[in-house]
Amino acid sequence: MVVPADATVIWESLETNVATVVYSETERKCTVTGVMEGTAVIRATASNGKTQEITVTVTKESKYESTAQLYDADKNALYVKENDNYRLAKYADYLKDSTQKFYRKLQSFLYTGWQTIDGCTYYYQSDHNYVTGDQIIQGITYHFDVNGVLAQGSGTLGIDVSKYQPSINWSSVKASGVNFVIIRCGYRGASTGVLIQDPYYVSHVKGARAAGLKVGIYFFSTALNEAEAVEEASMCAALAAGYGINYPIFIDVESSPRPGYNGLSASERTANITAFCKTIRSAGYSAGVYANKNWFSEKINAGALSGYKIWLAQYNSAGPTYTGHYDLWQYTSKGSVDGISGNVDMDQSYLGY
Repeated sequence: MVVPADATVIWESLETNVATVVYSETERKCTVTGVMEGTAVIRATASNGKTQEITVTVTKESKYESTAQLYDADKNALYVKENDNYRLAKYADYLKDSTQKFYRKLQSFLYTGWQTIDGCTYYYQSDHNYVTGDQIIQGITYHFDVNGVLAQGSGTLGIDVSKYQPSINWSSVKASGVNFVIIRCGYRGASTGVLIQDPYYVSHVKGARAAGLKVGIYFFSTALNEAEAVEEASMCAALAAGYGINYPIFIDVESSPRPGYNGLSASERTANITAFCKTIRSAGYSAGVYANKNWFSEKINAGALSGYKIWLAQYNSAGPTYTGHYDLWQYTSKGSVDGISGNVDMDQSYLGY
């Protein structure tokens, strides 16, 4: 706008919340100051009535380069997702889209040995990478798929339960990938020596069978002689009848406060186990023995039990170090399975059924 020398001009901002304007008569200079990001119209009105407008854009001045890496308040690097991939976020991503989502990388776990994650079983080497394909671990051949998940044919996932897991949603257990369960049917009292049925045995075995799980049972033994072992096995066979038990029936041998029990010799304990297993087999069931590595190595003549199933307990993330044969492995007492509140024993079976 051309302004006559004797005319005056009034300057004003039509959006003072975005920008203000000040005119200096002595300097004949107009200064526009930004208030916030946006656009504002600056109007000049001369005393002769003529007007002219210009539009100014106010942007936020940044002290960061557009390529600067973004971090959160805790100095964790942030990422943005592009398609199915994540890349480090730049300041330009923040300026470009106010609705942009930013992601933080969670700390990863360095796994070693056998691990059960979300119902799937993996084996991690010392470099913390899971194995795939056919692998020989502790003398047993396993097959893992391309994602490192243990194939069902080379070892199946299972649990064992008792009255210490009173409330179980068996459908959820089955859906989590569990294939079998071994349920305690009873135990012999440490003080009186009387046989006691586990109070949750019936509800557990009915629920597990209804959910389609394979089911075995076990008895916590404190038999002092072969006659008591036969008595325990007879109780197991009677409790198994009518429930379609399709996994072995095990005698559980471990330390007990019952007088005289821990002092049994290896040969006496092995004779009791054999008497139990023979009785179970004569009743038409597969028989086996559960014990930890130390008991199999030092307190039992394991070589005399080759005709029965061996259920080994050894909580070693790198895999069992027991050198003898075993058919099942209880690898933790602190497992977690959908449908069960709290910890549960986890097992791998190599029985092939």
